[in-house]
Amino acid sequence: MTEKISSLSSRGLGGHLGVAQQERPCVFCGKDTAIRVHHAPAHGGCWEQAGRPAQLPGATTPTDDPGPSQPPAAEPRRRNPTAESGFTVEPAAEQRDFLAALRRRVPDASPQDAAVALERWHEHVQVSGQPLRFVSNAGRTGIVAFEWLTARHGAMRMPAQLASERAWELARSQRVLRVLSWTDPEVPLTPEQHVVETDVHAQYLAAAHSTKCGDGEPDQLDTDELAGIDPLALVKVPGYLTLAAAPDLRSCPPHVQHAFAGLEPGSVLPTPLAAYLVRDHQVALPLESAVAWWRDRRDEHGKTIHPYGPRLSRWAGLFVPAREQLLRARHDGDHAAGLAVQVLKSTYSTFLGGLLRSVEHNDTDTLRPDWSDQVMAQASANMLRHLDKVWAASAARPLGGMKDAVWWPTDTTLTLPEGLQISDEHAERPWQPGKWHPTRWTPATDEIRTAHTNGTPTALRKAIISGDHTRRANRKS
Repeated sequence: MTEKISSLSSRGLGGHLGVAQQERPCVFCGKDTAIRVHHAPAHGGCWEQAGRPAQLPGATTPTDDPGPSQPPAAEPRRRNPTAESGFTVEPAAEQRDFLAALRRRVPDASPQDAAVALERWHEHVQVSGQPLRFVSNAGRTGIVAFEWLTARHGAMRMPAQLASERAWELARSQRVLRVLSWTDPEVPLTPEQHVVETDVHAQYLAAAHSTKCGDGEPDQLDTDELAGIDPLALVKVPGYLTLAAAPDLRSCPPHVQHAFAGLEPGSVLPTPLAAYLVRDHQVALPLESAVAWWRDRRDEHGKTIHPYGPRLSRWAGLFVPAREQLLRARHDGDHAAGLAVQVLKSTYSTFLGGLLRSVEHNDTDTLRPDWSDQVMAQASANMLRHLDKVWAASAARPLGGMKDAVWWPTDTTLTLPEGLQISDEHAERPWQPGKWHPTRWTPATDEIRTAHTNGTPTALRKAIISGDHTRRANRKS
């Protein structure tokens, strides 16, 4: 049997990696794949676990190699590519798609703007000198990036789509606390004061580097099983913990008490937030049940395998340096780099917050809403740990927060509290994901003080944005 195989450079696979035009069952796991190792259909991760054999069953005779190319992308929903265009991207199609993605953020962008911005993308979004190609739309490109990295790195494996009904139920549940939203009405705020909003650079991207994600299906643990498990051990693994009662938070700093004030029997905490309460503040969590990647598995050789790991680490590692390089270039006056970073932001945010959990738009094995929940919860926990440092350094209390933003009362000097890790243009890494930066400020208007007193985070944020717009308009007039 002969087939056309495109070579892919990969130090992890010793240069024996390729992509064919047709999928065939992996000789190890049986799942369809277009990846070829030693000319046989095999996932790189499966080959690694099998001990990297040099001879594989099912090997074919390759035809002429057309040279390095992208690994196969999941077929975009809005275009039906030929088999070959699934592995290599036509430049004209890539430019059209990139322009469409850019115009979602910059409506007046021209085709020439997009062409130059795409060049900047190719210059900075790279692995070992090879650029990530833009495929169909921002979210789909995030998926392609994961598949591409999996093909290049033998230690990475494509996940299996989540099948657990209970895990899917939790992933869709409004009872799961993923993103924080709170106010602290007890913080004084007078008409003479100002409010400064700070937010976290690339909050989800920063969290994705270290978030533990589950492999395969989780274990379901009832009350009796949980009684024999150390809570400190349980919160180290990815999963969801359902509360039997609201925890006692009275010993925690005020921002913790307010951020978790809505917890009640039946509320669900992803383990990154549970770990924050248990490890950082020694909170006892009364648990009713858990869905977690708890029990170790064994492979066919009897080797113990943990059913979780930082599965998005390499993926995040592709986008973090590219983002910082493009932002640096924008700061130095490169307009095209500024446009490219807009599409880059759409790519990683859409993948992490949308495509990982979208049945409608993701038909690949990266359909893992549990991964998305763990990343969101890890980002929230990271933000709370920063606020803990502020509380320890200065006992400063924010007015409240929502998602990646926190609001601080201040005087006319706009001085931010001690302990807040602000990253500015003079820092070594001014745009480092996970660091804070001020985004807007405004006098403490009547609207702001009313929303704060009423304890309404959405109204408070809306009032702060409105006040900032008014301030800017008055300055221009």
